[in-house]
Amino acid sequence: MGLASASSMQFLRRGNGARARRCRALHLRSCRHGSYVSARVLLYCVILCCLLLVHGATLRESDECSCSGVIPSAQGLGGKDRCAGRSLLGRCVARVAPKQCQSDRCAHSVLQGTRSAAPSLRESLSEVPVKSVSVVWYVSQRGSDGPTCGRSDGAGACATLGAVLSKGPSALNGSAVLVEPAAQPYECPAASVNASIAIRSSVSDEQVQFDCTGQGQFAQFVGADSNTRVELAGLSLHGCYSSTRGGCVQFDSVGEVRVANASFSSCRAYQGGGCVSIEYSTFRFGARVYFENIAVREGSGGVGGAAGAAGAVSVAFFAGAVESDVRFSGRLTCTDSMALGGNGGCVSVLFNGTSSDSSVVFEGQTTMANCSAAGRGGCLSVYFNGTSRNVSTSLGGSTSMSNCSALWGGCVSVVFSGSARRTAITFRNNTRLSQCSAAHLGGCVSVFYFNDSEESALAFLDRTVMTNCTAGAYGGCVSLFYYKRVANSSLTTSGSTRMSLCRSERDGGCVSLYAFGYATNSSVAFAGETTMFRCVSTQNGGCVSVLYFSDTLFTAVSFLGVTNMTRCSAEFGGCVALDYRDVSSGSSMEFRGKTTFSQCSAVFAGCVSQYYYSSAQGASLAFYESTSMSVCSSTSFGGCVSQFFRANARHSTLLFSGSTSMAHCTALREGGCVSVDYIGTASNTSVSFGGATAMSKCFAALGGCVYVLYNTDARSSSLVFQGETAMDGCSAGELGGCVFVQYGSSANTSTAFQGVTRMSDCRAGSAGGCVYVAYFNTTMDSALTFDGHTSMVDCQAVTWGGCIYYAVKGASMEGCAFAIRGTSTMTTCVAGRGGCLYVLHLSTRMRDVSTQFGSIVARNAVASLHGGAIACVFQSADARNVSAAFQNVLIENATALASQSFGGAISVQCTAGVVHAS
Repeated sequence: MGLASASSMQFLRRGNGARARRCRALHLRSCRHGSYVSARVLLYCVILCCLLLVHGATLRESDECSCSGVIPSAQGLGGKDRCAGRSLLGRCVARVAPKQCQSDRCAHSVLQGTRSAAPSLRESLSEVPVKSVSVVWYVSQRGSDGPTCGRSDGAGACATLGAVLSKGPSALNGSAVLVEPAAQPYECPAASVNASIAIRSSVSDEQVQFDCTGQGQFAQFVGADSNTRVELAGLSLHGCYSSTRGGCVQFDSVGEVRVANASFSSCRAYQGGGCVSIEYSTFRFGARVYFENIAVREGSGGVGGAAGAAGAVSVAFFAGAVESDVRFSGRLTCTDSMALGGNGGCVSVLFNGTSSDSSVVFEGQTTMANCSAAGRGGCLSVYFNGTSRNVSTSLGGSTSMSNCSALWGGCVSVVFSGSARRTAITFRNNTRLSQCSAAHLGGCVSVFYFNDSEESALAFLDRTVMTNCTAGAYGGCVSLFYYKRVANSSLTTSGSTRMSLCRSERDGGCVSLYAFGYATNSSVAFAGETTMFRCVSTQNGGCVSVLYFSDTLFTAVSFLGVTNMTRCSAEFGGCVALDYRDVSSGSSMEFRGKTTFSQCSAVFAGCVSQYYYSSAQGASLAFYESTSMSVCSSTSFGGCVSQFFRANARHSTLLFSGSTSMAHCTALREGGCVSVDYIGTASNTSVSFGGATAMSKCFAALGGCVYVLYNTDARSSSLVFQGETAMDGCSAGELGGCVFVQYGSSANTSTAFQGVTRMSDCRAGSAGGCVYVAYFNTTMDSALTFDGHTSMVDCQAVTWGGCIYYAVKGASMEGCAFAIRGTSTMTTCVAGRGGCLYVLHLSTRMRDVSTQFGSIVARNAVASLHGGAIACVFQSADARNVSAAFQNVLIENATALASQSFGGAISVQCTAGVVHAS
């Protein structure tokens, strides 16, 4: 028999298995060259195909050689008993029946598979870009270069890839090149190719080594239009260099680029793209760039200091982009790579011009370490240099970036230089960023909008961890910066978010949002579990800073779920600072779920600061459900929380709802726990403590627990304690051991304790051992009331009111009232005047002023001067209808100690000019 028949008998004897597959492959290859064989050989092929129909069942379901996109190995390509090549992902997507081996189409049918059985290219993102392979070329180090090499494997293969790539566009267009892995690396082809082509390793799980050290660039691929497709799979490139761009590979206007199962090491480019450079300069529609399972080590761009040069991988759309995608799938590893003259130490994507419906996507496992950029994005830079619509950047799967640095965005930088609408930057699943730094913005992530933006979103979803990250200005971890008008924007985290040991030299030790222009419907939301530990900012927000420099309308900052912030510090807001520099309307900050602040400190507001420089309408700060603050401090005001209004405020609120606990908190000046300052006119404002409120061992010079100041006019404003209120062991260096409230001119204002109120072991260096309330200037229809049950035990003040000090002072007062309506118990209280209570009305003109003491039990009260238990003073040159009423008052063991004192139990004084007093 001839060769064919002998092999057929051999196949029949040995059945299925590796050698049988080799035999089948040998004859399939013979069929392919039918035009060069005799009729006798063709007859053998027909006989062989019939035999294969009979014995085709011997092929196992898992047989590699029945997979789409597979060329079976034969005598050449190393003589291995395995499939010599696969589709991009190596999926078995179609069985190849023996009847497909007809004429010269048999090898091609194996290469292409059957489209009906395989998923589409768009669906799988892994199909062969060269959809109709015209020729298969072979490269093997056992072959030899020549004019006719490469059309068969084994000895007929070309010895170098360069020999194949030099055959010209007409021979290469639409072809596939299979390169056999070898013990020694291949030399660099240094070729320029103007054709659609696929270059792959002939063994799916083994890379082909190319050492380009001293030889320059691996290859340049030039496309004529968007239909040009180039695939590189299973290649390992080392030591490449380009004097321009693309140290290893350069793609120019190639419609679809696929680089898969490839590695790059020690590659450099004088300009950009130390490993890969892809540029589109002539067309802008439907470009597609796909990377899958890529490893990069020591890839550097801009080694000549070229301005704007990118790092390892550079993709640039110079004519804008429409419906264009840059996608990384599988595993991406990039280490020790640099952009010495520009942006993106590992990856840089530039959209220059108008861009729409385009995206940059990382959907597999991404690992980047020890990377840097002289400009933006130590690991990744995405730059939209023009108008942007419906564009997105997404990092899905698992993302890890460490030891990376840049000017902006130590890990990731996304910049929009033109107007932007419907933009999205998303970090999904598991994101871990550590030991990264930026000289200016965003130690980990920086997003910057230079122009107007609308419907923009930055989101960290599922699990996010950022640790040991720093920024020279804004955002130790994350910086979001709007330079001009912003509308309908959002910054969101969900799932589990942990930021620790992060620092900013200006605002936002962890997260900074800075809006320089007009902002409307802007929101920041931390959902799920949020933990921030030992984060520091030298100015605003040890953890989070949100600053609006211009007018704002309907802005919101929300912490939803479980929030824990520990040992964080800043100048304003040891944990969180919300800062409005211009007119604001409808702004809010809220904490929902369980909120815990511990060991946090600041010059102003140890935990949370809400600061308004200009007029504010509808501003709110709210703590819902469970709030705990402990061992927090301020060297000025608000040991835990500060709400500060420098100008006029209308309809503003501060609300603590549910359970509130504050312990061991201090402020050297105002509000050991909470400070609220209205410097300008305040109308329809409120401070409310609802549910259960507990404050213990807190201290300030004014207001050991709570400080509220209405510096000028106050209209229809109130401080209310609802539900159960307990204050224990709190003290003030001067006024208000627990609570300090002071009004300038006021009308329709009130301070009310409702429900159950307990205050014990509280002290004041001057007045109001527990509560200090004072009205200055003109006062109308204002009141301090205690409703429900009130208990004050072991409280002291050096001068006035061991428990309560209430004073109304000013040129005129009308309709003012002090009332204890519920049941009050005051025990072991001491003061200079009014061991328990001191009430003072001092005014030139006084009308309709009442003081009501009802259901009071006072025991063991001592005053060094007047009123062992209660002292009440009316002093006016012109007073009408003033009264002091005592009902159901029991006083036991009360003493006024001074020899000239009066009122051992109760002292009521009325000066000349008081008429119709009772």
